[in-house]
Amino acid sequence: MKIKAIICLFCLIPILGFSQKEFNNWYFGSYAGLTFNSGSPVLLPGNPYNSGGWKMEASVSDSNGNLLFFSAGIKVFDRNLAVMPNGDGLLGGEFEGEGQFIMVVPFLNDKNKYYLFTVGYHEWPPSLPVIGMGDSALDQLTAIRHHNNKDVWVVAKRHGLNGADYLAYLVTSAGVDTTPIVSQSSIHRPYWGNAIITNKDDHLRISPDGKFLISRDSLIEVCQFNSSTGKVKPKFTFAANDSGSMGGFEFSIDSRYLYSSGSTIEDSANFFYLVQYDMNNQDSLSFVQNRFVVGDSSGYSIQMAPDGKIYLNNLSWDQKSLNVINYPSQPGLSCGYQKNILYMPGQVWKMYYQSLCTFLQRYKGYVHHSGYLASTRQHSLEF
Repeated sequence: MKIKAIICLFCLIPILGFSQKEFNNWYFGSYAGLTFNSGSPVLLPGNPYNSGGWKMEASVSDSNGNLLFFSAGIKVFDRNLAVMPNGDGLLGGEFEGEGQFIMVVPFLNDKNKYYLFTVGYHEWPPSLPVIGMGDSALDQLTAIRHHNNKDVWVVAKRHGLNGADYLAYLVTSAGVDTTPIVSQSSIHRPYWGNAIITNKDDHLRISPDGKFLISRDSLIEVCQFNSSTGKVKPKFTFAANDSGSMGGFEFSIDSRYLYSSGSTIEDSANFFYLVQYDMNNQDSLSFVQNRFVVGDSSGYSIQMAPDGKIYLNNLSWDQKSLNVINYPSQPGLSCGYQKNILYMPGQVWKMYYQSLCTFLQRYKGYVHHSGYLASTRQHSLEF
């Protein structure tokens, strides 16, 4: 079958510079924005867009911390906060969709261009073009540098009638290899074109060292990832309700600890816990038994920031603040979890707390500045 994906090329005018602040500006959610250009998060006004999202969004700046573009998967906004030419009608989910719909990868042989990968929201019947239709569906998308720290693996998860697979696409200086490396998941939940059967809030994350992959599905699947070959090898699974059906995942920078947000603990009547797992545990029993419940009030999205801290949404529908893990590489309470550390005044409350940004792991800095969406090309990816 053919699965369609949008890859957008961004042409940018280069300037000289040496700092690496490509991830310093975050535009997300319902008109929300942050900048880390001063070292700590500061409110960034002017976001014109309400993504309505329970989603991870893309926001890219140049090496000096100047905004280049941002997108939630349907529209692409430029540094002037206007929709780029050709920057509307992308296939990345939909308004109020749930999932990881978008990933930005820089060209390896032209630092003034970017690929913008999108996958679709798989409700039934499909209300928008989606990457998976008929007998398959995808709403999980992530990316990490190849072991050579130059090339890139873009990884998605596909649900078909016969089960699920991980698809790893290699991006090199020659372009995108449209024949993926396919690895079978140990979870065989089929996709029947029904949002009730297929979770809409699945999540996929690869550790910074490129060795682990975690996927939320009908179960949570912990895998080994080979950043040289793109192969995924499932290790074990554990019950999804131990880690909730709403939250996301993030690793500490040393890949030792995994954090799960929005977690529902099996033996508790409460929800939205932040849970820390030790990746040194080698099986599902020890993985779950040795978990540490860090605290409560954690929402859907969670992301490592340029300051080395992990930020996550607050759980409440009308809460306009962020929580933070100050020392992610420390065990238990030593990680320094704090709630409501940054208030977002003036932001529209509706589902704002469910969105943050997503970035390419082990990103290699480039120097560039401003631009426009030069073209939109639709590729057919054969499986």
